[in-house]
Amino acid sequence: MNFAKPTNTRTGTMYNDIAYLIKKTVDGVDEYGDPKIVETQTQVFCNIMSIGQKEFYDAQTVGAKPELKVVIADYYDYSDEDEIIVVDYRGKTRYQVLRTYRVLGSNELEITLYGGVRNERT
Repeated sequence: MNFAKPTNTRTGTMYNDIAYLIKKTVDGVDEYGDPKIVETQTQVFCNIMSIGQKEFYDAQTVGAKPELKVVIADYYDYSDEDEIIVVDYRGKTRYQVLRTYRVLGSNELEITLYGGVRNERT
């Protein structure tokens, strides 16, 4: 089998990092009447990017605290997930989605994340 990493055919960009998109659904209620939350993880190849200085300070003026960006190869892989687990040299970190941006002229989706929590159980 060939497990080649995806490449953007328009730009030739390789996606060298891995992230897990987390979809949460309610599956009934428990014995206390609280909703049972079920998480489904979808692995995607991506590129992890830092937040630019201007974007960081612009976000700070409205109270947002972006930490990093993830660019996934195909926006069809994203289904309005609220959380993403990013895998890097430090391990797995869970982030919340701040905003998404579809890169015009390609299928790439840029996802801005905040609130990293290290060593999250996955």
